[in-house]
Amino acid sequence: MKEPDISSNFLESQAQDDEIPASSSEANPMSQISHLLPEISDFSRLEKLTNEGTTCIAYKWEWRSRVYFVKRLKPEFLHSPRHRNAFEKEFELGSRLSHPSLPRYIDFRQTENECYIVMEYIDGKTLKELWHQPITADRQSTYRIMNQLIDVLEYLHRNNIMHYDLLPQNVMLTTGLNNVVLIDLDKAFNSGYVDNCGDPSRFCPELLDEASSDVDFRGISIILSKGLWGCMEYDELKHFNDLCNKPHVTAEELREALAHKYDDVYIDENKCIRGRTCEVLEGEWQLYPVMIKRLIPDLQNNQFYLEKIKEEFDKMHYCEDPTFAYYHLIRTTPEKCFIVIDRPDGISISGMMAQQNPWIYDNENIKFLIGRLLSSFFYLWEEGWDAMNFEIEDIFINPETGEIKIANFREVLDMTVSDTEERWTESEIKTVSASGKVLHVRKCPIPDGNVPLTFPQLSRIIRQMDQGGVDLLYWLSDFQRACVQGATYRDLSDLLKTASPY
Repeated sequence: MKEPDISSNFLESQAQDDEIPASSSEANPMSQISHLLPEISDFSRLEKLTNEGTTCIAYKWEWRSRVYFVKRLKPEFLHSPRHRNAFEKEFELGSRLSHPSLPRYIDFRQTENECYIVMEYIDGKTLKELWHQPITADRQSTYRIMNQLIDVLEYLHRNNIMHYDLLPQNVMLTTGLNNVVLIDLDKAFNSGYVDNCGDPSRFCPELLDEASSDVDFRGISIILSKGLWGCMEYDELKHFNDLCNKPHVTAEELREALAHKYDDVYIDENKCIRGRTCEVLEGEWQLYPVMIKRLIPDLQNNQFYLEKIKEEFDKMHYCEDPTFAYYHLIRTTPEKCFIVIDRPDGISISGMMAQQNPWIYDNENIKFLIGRLLSSFFYLWEEGWDAMNFEIEDIFINPETGEIKIANFREVLDMTVSDTEERWTESEIKTVSASGKVLHVRKCPIPDGNVPLTFPQLSRIIRQMDQGGVDLLYWLSDFQRACVQGATYRDLSDLLKTASPY
């Protein structure tokens, strides 16, 4: 079978018929992998899992060194329009979500005799499986689990989605880091669409009449009562349970109830890399490793940079492109200001070149990398974050999984450019200061009078990699030049699809 073209399929879904998608956040970028997956014709070759549902069979599928979770509709429900529609709706809903505590929906396939969903495989165990083990009997772990549950539920509710089935068997902890992942969205619904609401006996009748976030927050109380309560003092447990069952309680109220108990950030001052405006340190928050981005001491009381770093957090905390490292929280005190960010699981591009890692010298990998960066940089432009600046030190790759993460730890990121309404002619060269660096950008007129500043940054990343020993310009030179000469997203997509090192 012919090897699929990763980047061309990835980019083709992003730009069709010369139309730019209305919002790149409308689809989870992970779902673009669906173009690469073959149809499953023989389920007997997949590993059947024990967590079988009423209507579905679960499988573990290994394909090309990657592992996927497959959720297959049982044969007795294949000819039920109601169950097929619910399956399709679950995928439509899940593929638009992007949060560290939600599995990524990748593909949906159905024929007359088959219907299944392909999802990200979560390596871990459910809370039900972990009852009475140290992780669920530890006080600090309990606070971390509850905080992460509150965070992911708030994200769902902000997108007008209720989970409605928050049970210990639907909450997983990942192996190693013990991060919370909320699974089983088949009972979730959008406003105006109510189907199955889990077990009605667990909720008071008035909550089932309409989409209410109260149901999900009461689910946290149920999880506590079923297994996590043993590590909490009685008064503390009662107070938090009462809040969970309070009508119209907010995620912020629940967080505040836990904040004074568990919100400490440990910072390792011995591991510090200093940039022009920020320094990056390693640390721990809620018992898993994070990176700390902190203003350098000279700027801790500088109001301009304090406002800039708060603006950066506000934007990136709600960023819906999973390629960017997740911003957890910001702390501002008279003494210091810092952001807690996910620690990327991988090696920076500069680190891979220094180590001569084979991944970075594979041209198909490079094409996939550039395609992903192009998509993510276009997302930044759509969101109005045109001046964000990234270098090869800010792009992290896990060579085993191919996962790509972007995180600038060393500088305060400028989010907007003041003269975005200005129309630049083909001959003009504009100097723009972004994150303390000077960009010389040649811009050409296009229909809306603007070209994303993020595209010239992609050109610079290609040149940095080429100068570092990864020979790119001999087959990406046309694409690299187009990045600084006013090419549209569609133009660049087409150039990348046709670019070939052979």
